Amino acid sequence: MLDKLKSNFLYKFLFICCVWFSVMMAYSVDAVFARDSKYTRNGSGPMYWMAYENPYSTNKAIPEDRWKNNVDWIAEEFLPYGYDMVSLDGWIEGATQTTPNGYVLKHNDNWQYTWKEWGDYVKGKGLKYGIYYNPLWVTPAAVNDSSKTVINNPNMKVRDIVNTETTTTDWNGVTLPGDRFVTDQGENSLYWVDVNKPGAEDYIKGYVQYFKDAGASFLRIDFLSWYQTGRDGGLNKKVGNAHWNEYKTALRWIHEAAGDDLTVSLVMPYLQNHGEVELKFGDMVRIDEDVFNGGWDHVSGRSQTWQDAWSQWKNPFQGLTGFSDIGGRGQMILDADFIRMNRYGSAAINDNERRSTISLYTLGGSPIAIADQYDTMNNTGSNNERFYQNSEIIDLNKLGLVAKPIYKNANPFYPGEGYEEGTSRDTERWAGQLPNGEWIVGLFNRSDQNATKSIDFISELGLTGEAEVRDLWAHEDLGYMTNYSADIEPHDVKLLKVIPRNSRKYEAEGASWIGTKFNNNHAGYSGFGFVDKFEASSVPNNTGPKVVFAVEAPEAGSYWFNFKYANGTGGESSATVYAKDGYNKTITDNTSVALPATSNWSSWGNKNVELKLTKGLNLITIERTPSDSGAFNLDYIEFTPHWGNLAQNYGFETGDIRGWTQWHPSGQTAAYGVDSNDVQSGKNKLFFYSPSAYKQSLHQTITGLDDGTYYVSAKVKRQGTRPATARMEVTQHGSSDVYANIPNTSGYQDVSAKVTVTNGKIDVGFYVDSPGETSLQVDDVKVTRVSLQNGSFQDGFRGWTRSDMALTKINYDNNNAYADITSSSKFTSDLFRYESLQKGTYTLKAKIRRSGSFDTAGLYINKGGQKYKNILFPDNSNWTEVTIDNISLTQDEVVKIGVYAEGNPNAWLHIDKVWLEKN
Repeated sequence: MLDKLKSNFLYKFLFICCVWFSVMMAYSVDAVFARDSKYTRNGSGPMYWMAYENPYSTNKAIPEDRWKNNVDWIAEEFLPYGYDMVSLDGWIEGATQTTPNGYVLKHNDNWQYTWKEWGDYVKGKGLKYGIYYNPLWVTPAAVNDSSKTVINNPNMKVRDIVNTETTTTDWNGVTLPGDRFVTDQGENSLYWVDVNKPGAEDYIKGYVQYFKDAGASFLRIDFLSWYQTGRDGGLNKKVGNAHWNEYKTALRWIHEAAGDDLTVSLVMPYLQNHGEVELKFGDMVRIDEDVFNGGWDHVSGRSQTWQDAWSQWKNPFQGLTGFSDIGGRGQMILDADFIRMNRYGSAAINDNERRSTISLYTLGGSPIAIADQYDTMNNTGSNNERFYQNSEIIDLNKLGLVAKPIYKNANPFYPGEGYEEGTSRDTERWAGQLPNGEWIVGLFNRSDQNATKSIDFISELGLTGEAEVRDLWAHEDLGYMTNYSADIEPHDVKLLKVIPRNSRKYEAEGASWIGTKFNNNHAGYSGFGFVDKFEASSVPNNTGPKVVFAVEAPEAGSYWFNFKYANGTGGESSATVYAKDGYNKTITDNTSVALPATSNWSSWGNKNVELKLTKGLNLITIERTPSDSGAFNLDYIEFTPHWGNLAQNYGFETGDIRGWTQWHPSGQTAAYGVDSNDVQSGKNKLFFYSPSAYKQSLHQTITGLDDGTYYVSAKVKRQGTRPATARMEVTQHGSSDVYANIPNTSGYQDVSAKVTVTNGKIDVGFYVDSPGETSLQVDDVKVTRVSLQNGSFQDGFRGWTRSDMALTKINYDNNNAYADITSSSKFTSDLFRYESLQKGTYTLKAKIRRSGSFDTAGLYINKGGQKYKNILFPDNSNWTEVTIDNISLTQDEVVKIGVYAEGNPNAWLHIDKVWLEKN
């Protein structure tokens, strides 16, 4: 759907087409690698409002007062839900007033205020600012004004960077002088910058900087296929001159000027070679037609067939499916265009379609862009805001979800080798993983009759047992299941959260594929497939093929991962593994991993790798770099995030004491070492020993911890007949030191301690004071959290789901964070999280205070989809501790922990320090 017909004309069915290359030429490409900006590393696209509907309906620029009314409305009604940006759109030929460098001053000459003044206003409302303009455009007003000079080039006229020697025929058949972006504007048609002329780079980069200086954090750049191809398939005619050779240069300059300060949104791209150029230089890319009149026609209708032109696909179902292999973190945000909820009508089936639209956009990682206005949102008589304001679904966007359709085979979804239309990917069944390992599943019914849709968690998601299932539109826990099936009404959806009951696997087919691709042509894999093509790139010195996993770690520290791979080359292969946070800061440096040969490509091996992770989001990359050898396929990576070991080098597998600090008295010889004799597990162990008298300790300090309760344990073996002191020491955790004595043992025994951390760190060590001949062996040191992560809300709502975002916020008492639920009207709110816990008996606690009239308010814990235990909160405006004890759980049981409140106007509830302790 053409991204805004952005000129002063109504243009409803625009299909930009280029037929210069054959299909096989267009899609026979080497690995394509992406810009990898902070925006693409975030995964899903922004949530914002776009000024499309009014100019589309009136065929002229949005009036300034209407723009303001919409900005104010979004700040009031949608900012609390996370819609944090507003953007202008299209119909820009009426902007002819320019700066001395030829840059347009404002959105339209009839507007009073400039780009910068509106940027300041939008920022003052707590919103981000988006601008619609193409830096390759030059208004004729600047070309015809000899006083306008190119930025940084005072002796160069703006007219000098456009091509005035050629001619362009507009779509009315009128021949215009110069290289123009033609519509129906005649002599007012904009010029294209000639990137081959001196000063062009300065002009284009200066334009980008000009918008950044105006406060924009988002730039929507339109009509790119017109610039590249010079053709319009909808009109079946030329719409200007083609710029095949200049296109890459132009986008590169924009990319360089944007940096990490500006989201680059590429609109109406031809996407030649499956987005080869756009991937390198953009953050967002349009993958289907404009919304136009919206409704189910936009989301699922129109042509279902691929074409070798803009837009290759006509609707979001086909577009998001067709380009799903280039979406995901570090690659590309797939933009399905805007949503007009008011265009679906008032019949029951239209609500089905509204649910499906939000679900599809969320699963595809698309921006959720509201195009309804303050006075059109509910013109069907419905409360259409509720579809945009489903907090459980908004959370998925905030967590960066980018799912994929279920792939049936490795064949392309578009014409090419092995292509059979509709056979390679299922547009109606989607699955993706969140950084905490939970799955999100979407089952759609695009047909006009009821249809049964199913998914098997074991065979298709790779789970090894039951999972807790929640319906995100019904807001209902459905209990433990190994599969799900439902009879779905026409145009409706079932959107599910699937929480694995046991350790977390991250399936490679659900990750971001960069230079790699899906396959299922070998047996023995987990889930619905694996990722192959981890082999040497055919492009000299090119970045190697890789897969990027988004993984949430509960604490900073080292974690063991198991990689499941196949290497049928007959010899050893290798991979490079590293981890970065969402800001591209390296957490684990490049680590070379040897992958021994498996007997064939259907035989899978396991490789354990220790990675250092930061607290929160980590992007783990497995790459086949030019320095690596051989080839391999990747099935999944696995670790257990909720109860991970926080100790570094806890098994001394590095062969030394890396991560630890040793001490012994001055003048005494060191009495410790690491070797491979008599180990408890793995390859190595730590030992203390000297035939003479000695004192020796080894310590490790772990920082950045949430306050709460921790277990410290180790496998130890002490031998020697002379009296000595040997102990595990746990100190510097904010309360009294804990010493656990280690007696003589015939074999390895457990030593453990339970401590409360109140200052964000803990020091763990081992100490021996011996008259000689005392031997102490240490292996498998563990530091594990036994209470909830972010239970004190110091990290905002990380890890928590809110049923109503607008009611729940974070407040502070002297830098101490707490959750605040309140409203000026009657309200219902639920604040909850899921945890996968080990077998045992637990106690759940929280500190609360409340005031005002509540129908009910309390702390609860659910298991098996049913309320297990709960306790009501007392009416007390002072902080009070409430407790639920004797919570009995089986091994790896998923539980839901939450606070529920039904309050009357101006009642308030504060929650702090929610924690769960294993008894």
